[in-house]
Amino acid sequence: MKNIAETRRVTALFPEIGAGILAGCLVSLFALSFAYIVFGDATVQGLVGQGIKVALLGALITALTACLRRPFLGTMWQPQSAVAIVVGLASAEIVAGPVGQEPEVAFASILVLLAVTAVLTGAFMLLIGLARLGQIAKSVPYPVVGGFLAATGFLLVLRALEFGSGVNSGKIGELLAADAIRQWSPPLLLAIAMLAAERWLKPASVLMAGALCVIAVVHGGIYLSGMSLAEASAGGLLMDVAPVSGAGGWPLSIATLRQADLSAVLQQYPLIGTAALLAALGALLNLPAIEFSSGEPMELDEEMRVAGFSNLCVGLVGGLVGYQSATLTQLATGLRAPPGRLVAVTAAAVVVAALAAGPALFNLFPRSLFALLLAYLGLGFLRRWLVDERARLPREDYLIVWLILVVTLLAGFGLAVVAGVVVASMRFTVAYSRLPVLRSSVTGAMKLSSTERSDRATRWLVDHGHETLIFEAQGYMFFGTANTLYTRVDREVERCLKAGIPVRNLVIDLRRVQGLDVSAIYMFDRLARQAQRRGVGVIFAGLSKGTNAHIALGIEHGETAFFPTLDDALIALEEASLLRAMQEAEDHGLAVFEAGFRSLLNRIEAAGAPVDFHLKAFPAGHRLFQMGEPSDSLVVLESGRLYATVRDGEAPAERVATFLPGSVVGEIGLVTGGARTASVVAETDCTMRIVTRAELQALRSFDPALALELTERISELIARRLARTTSLLHAVTR
Repeated sequence: MKNIAETRRVTALFPEIGAGILAGCLVSLFALSFAYIVFGDATVQGLVGQGIKVALLGALITALTACLRRPFLGTMWQPQSAVAIVVGLASAEIVAGPVGQEPEVAFASILVLLAVTAVLTGAFMLLIGLARLGQIAKSVPYPVVGGFLAATGFLLVLRALEFGSGVNSGKIGELLAADAIRQWSPPLLLAIAMLAAERWLKPASVLMAGALCVIAVVHGGIYLSGMSLAEASAGGLLMDVAPVSGAGGWPLSIATLRQADLSAVLQQYPLIGTAALLAALGALLNLPAIEFSSGEPMELDEEMRVAGFSNLCVGLVGGLVGYQSATLTQLATGLRAPPGRLVAVTAAAVVVAALAAGPALFNLFPRSLFALLLAYLGLGFLRRWLVDERARLPREDYLIVWLILVVTLLAGFGLAVVAGVVVASMRFTVAYSRLPVLRSSVTGAMKLSSTERSDRATRWLVDHGHETLIFEAQGYMFFGTANTLYTRVDREVERCLKAGIPVRNLVIDLRRVQGLDVSAIYMFDRLARQAQRRGVGVIFAGLSKGTNAHIALGIEHGETAFFPTLDDALIALEEASLLRAMQEAEDHGLAVFEAGFRSLLNRIEAAGAPVDFHLKAFPAGHRLFQMGEPSDSLVVLESGRLYATVRDGEAPAERVATFLPGSVVGEIGLVTGGARTASVVAETDCTMRIVTRAELQALRSFDPALALELTERISELIARRLARTTSLLHAVTR
């Protein structure tokens, strides 16, 4: 039994070892392919063996990162094509300059270029992780990323054609020559067939099947033709990598730094920055894909910190930037789910074996295999962004993808970065400015303050509420949205004036505005000037003191005021309106607004009804109603002030209303008998009249007409409040 258990344990390791060998072979093949992208120029082609060694060292560091992770998350790492193609463009520019006259100097300069790119990328990733900016990928416009990757795909295909034909001039005309087409067309057609096969098979299976097919066909042809391996290499069928000189030395030594042309390297800062940005974005986009495929949660910031540290180490050898690979992880998961640490260890061991074997191993691979891998990757990018995403992207976003692709081909990645960001920003600005900046537009008749007043005072405020226009803004205020707000406000004021409706005040509620720029302040100044010409005051509410002061400095004309909340602004306007009414009234007294409900209660008492509506006094702090308690009465405030609070769960109580003399409080509870919806407390010493349900029932028996009048007065009060609330909700949600 013990032997059987041991056998089963050993057998269970085979899937992990197999997945690791497969992943290690792919990592090594991609490293070799990308090394040819960076070091494939004719000037340094004799030193490409050293370039392959550097690429494999970088791949080994990223593979070891996957091995040593604690805890092991099953992710596989590899050098990335998008970064390799950008660095390849930079290396081509270095070789095209004066440095290209000396192969050793050119090689050293490219090595330093790789080191600088890896260090900068590692620092950028580390910064993102430490600052917990893992969600930054969602802030980058989707079509901009797509345009970069589509351009990367095209350049990968172009490199595949050059590699497959042996044409390194970069001239399209030479690639279209008959001899060149015969050489690069087989791997290109096979890559197209592989992409088509992905409809039915897993991409990892297709990739391995295609690679094995090329190896089998080429070596089978060599065997059947009786050709030697040396003759096959000389004829371009197999790789022909020169032996690595100085294999025991550290690639990025002090001597290399002295030999490199640092000025030529630093001149490539646009492409270096682009490579670092693409690497960070690629990692941030890959990680959610890995999380989705594995089903295991991943902490983006932690993964970015690990990737940053890994690439800092890669920079010490001048290797290629690498990070977590969704494709390689899915491949390993397909063979052994979930991948264990042994998979990563085996993959790293395969990379070590490739590094130790050197050119003797590399030269066994068909040249067309690397052309196939590059074409497969490049066509995959192009299919994804130019074909698959066509149905998902809006037309404008899809055109941005094509714009970046075209600009990259005509002017390079540096200008494409600027063009893509500018166009995407302009598109966002235009689209955002079309969003409804105005959340609601109501009058003071619909929107009263939280202060409850007497029935007559409330009627006055409602009747004269059209004199106040209230605009609730939202979003971010910049030149696009600010101009839209100005146009809407100006148009509404003009409409009221033409209809003969006097307007005294404009209230701009900015509580839902997330921020504003100087163009918004300029718009507020225009609004204040226009309002001044019409004799209208402007009130701003909902902003902090600092922002209010900033706006005040920018407004040079007009009558403006600032309040911390919309409710404060409405309270001030209502008090000013009632003050004007008292000054215009014949008796100049507040009683003109308070007599309604009190006079009815006085008549009921004078009729000898069995009720007690006499004044009752309560000290400050006395709690009249408790939220949640049964309701059986209302109060009519004669003097003093009350306030209402509500509480949500364990949160502190929030003040929601203030009641002044003449206010009726608790009428809904008296009618419905439901629980109190708020707590009501005396803010000052108060006097009031209390009407209970029992007294209302007694009044119905004593004098049905008086009871009906009182009930109608209560119902009328509730109906008017409900009508205002309904009108306000309609104005906000329309």
